[in-house]
Amino acid sequence: MDHFREPSFLPALPKPGNASFGVQAQKDGRVWIASNDGGGLWIGSPEGKTERIALPETSIQSLYETRRRTLWFATYAPLAIGSIRDPSNDHSAEGKTTSLPLTPELQSQLTVQSIAEDRDGAVWASFIPYGLAKWQGGHWTKNGGLTGLPDAWVVILSTDPDGRLWAGYMNGEVAVIDGTSVRRLSAKDGLNIGPVAAILSGRSDCWLAGVNGLVRFDGRHFHALSGENNRPFSGITGIAQARNGDLWLNSWEGVRRVKAAELGEAEKNPEYAVHADLYDLTDGLPSVPQRIRPFPTAVSAPDGRIWFGLRSGVVSVDPEDPSLNTPAPPVSIVRAIADGKTLNATNAKFAARTKNLEFDYTAVSLNRASRVRFRYKLEGVDEGWQDVGSRRQAFYSNPPPGRYHFVVSASNGDNVWNDAGAIMDIEVPRAFNQSIWFRSLCVSAFMALLFALYRFRLLYLTKQFNARLEGRVSERARIARDLHDTLLQSFHGLLLRFQTASELFATRPADAKRTLDGAIDQAAQAITEGRDAVQGLRSSTVESNDLALAINTLAEELAGGQTNSSASVFNVGVEGTPKPLRPILRDEVYRVAGEALRNAFRHAQARRIEVEIRYDERWFRLRVRDDGKGIDSKLLNDNERPGHYGLRGMRERAKLLGGQLTVWSEVDSGTEVELSIPGANAYASADGRRRSWFAEKLAGKLADNDTERMS
Repeated sequence: MDHFREPSFLPALPKPGNASFGVQAQKDGRVWIASNDGGGLWIGSPEGKTERIALPETSIQSLYETRRRTLWFATYAPLAIGSIRDPSNDHSAEGKTTSLPLTPELQSQLTVQSIAEDRDGAVWASFIPYGLAKWQGGHWTKNGGLTGLPDAWVVILSTDPDGRLWAGYMNGEVAVIDGTSVRRLSAKDGLNIGPVAAILSGRSDCWLAGVNGLVRFDGRHFHALSGENNRPFSGITGIAQARNGDLWLNSWEGVRRVKAAELGEAEKNPEYAVHADLYDLTDGLPSVPQRIRPFPTAVSAPDGRIWFGLRSGVVSVDPEDPSLNTPAPPVSIVRAIADGKTLNATNAKFAARTKNLEFDYTAVSLNRASRVRFRYKLEGVDEGWQDVGSRRQAFYSNPPPGRYHFVVSASNGDNVWNDAGAIMDIEVPRAFNQSIWFRSLCVSAFMALLFALYRFRLLYLTKQFNARLEGRVSERARIARDLHDTLLQSFHGLLLRFQTASELFATRPADAKRTLDGAIDQAAQAITEGRDAVQGLRSSTVESNDLALAINTLAEELAGGQTNSSASVFNVGVEGTPKPLRPILRDEVYRVAGEALRNAFRHAQARRIEVEIRYDERWFRLRVRDDGKGIDSKLLNDNERPGHYGLRGMRERAKLLGGQLTVWSEVDSGTEVELSIPGANAYASADGRRRSWFAEKLAGKLADNDTERMS
């Protein structure tokens, strides 16, 4: 069914040619119709009947009906202003007219653009190019004797319900004349519509239209009305309002209707894009609207009908006609094309790996096909509707496998959409490498590869660990052999000398004494060598994993020896819950602590020596401090004296453990040595099993970051 049909627009006076028509509503629902091409004056009825009243062969430029139902009109060639009573009120004479005298100056003007009457009954007329003139008391007065009016042509005159006169000027200004007061409104007040061509004034709001737009004036501010895509309502020559609040506009493009609901949204939100229904030749209009005169071109009759004066005709419309809201046209899907192959338009199964999809669709509209608008969506691909205007194809590239619904809807351009639309079910099957089992197989192969890499890494680390452990064991065996070959051999030699001395005591006491003295010296030297060797190993001291006890035992031995000449006070403190350390790491920590303690006891001349052991979740820390004579700062950064390798050895051990050694010292201010090792490296796991390579790496990474922050 076509969206627009009779009796939406009822022609009242269609006439071929280039005439332009103006309309003026009467109180009984009829309208005055004026023609500017010599057609004279007519009266039109709501039923579409017309009757010529007067002035045949006369061109009428403008017309206006007063409150007393007197019609004022202006003719062209000759220029004149006259009045006529409604024949329904004066049956004694048909079409009797009365003329107003014009001064020679006014008779020389080109035309009368617009006429209006104020509350005092005075007639105002816009002469071009003379300007505005007022007829009262039997004579004409330019600008009604008022000052402050714009110096420009008046395009349109209108009287509001309170009797104030509104004048729209060619320069875009508006003057409101209330008795002797004048209020001017211009661009500085927000009026930016160009030459004012139409005014609809009410008690609260006033609508003004011009070449460049449409605005509402609330008495203080102008509010512009913007259409879809932020386009202004331009080229309006007439404004009328229906009883339901809809606004009807006579514009250059055709007749537009803006519903009251849209006006309400625009009033709440100035940025709102107003939708307007457009009616043109396809909807029953006899021609395009006029562009110059006579004015007005749109009026609302007391019976509710809206009348429009057009070029070559006059039409009326009933705003409450149900045919104005006929549903949108039906839409259908013509075909689907997949990689050049045409398929069924109802449902289709495409080939796997389909790259290009095309859907062709159309809508049925008998006389408004050019205004049909479409929107579509492919459910599962598009998030919402795709508005494509009048385009009748939809395109998609590389659709993923699955089942989809292609939906298309249409509208006749009035924002009423066909909600049912047309639907096409499609399926894009999966290719071999897109199937679930193939992807599962790939994932399984990848996981197997990861597990193989993990096992390879684990074996590699195990091999490295065993190699290092074997090296440590070999080194200890070498030290044991050295002790056996040196210390035990020395004591064996001492035994022989003691036996010799024992045999000489009976016969040669002097030689026996010399032999015994040499044996004593040799024993002292052997004891010193053995003490140093055993002091370096001490592996049995820490086998119980009690690091604090081992360090305390070492300190007691150092304090009781000749290396402590200042009777130092020694203390070992433990913070946190002790945790088992890795065996090899525990030995290295013990050796670092031993080197620090030897330096404190032998060289620092300290009165107090403290050892602090701290067990944290993320760090293991060992701190040795004394109040001795300190170390020169020049010797702290790997610049030790020749033949002394204590600090360098401690740093090397700390680095091998994945930790950090920090030394603070100044001359006469004591020394503090701190060894920090990440907990991931220091502590043995609870169940005794080695952690995975990934866990070790992650723990080491965190430890490195913390180390950098500590540095």
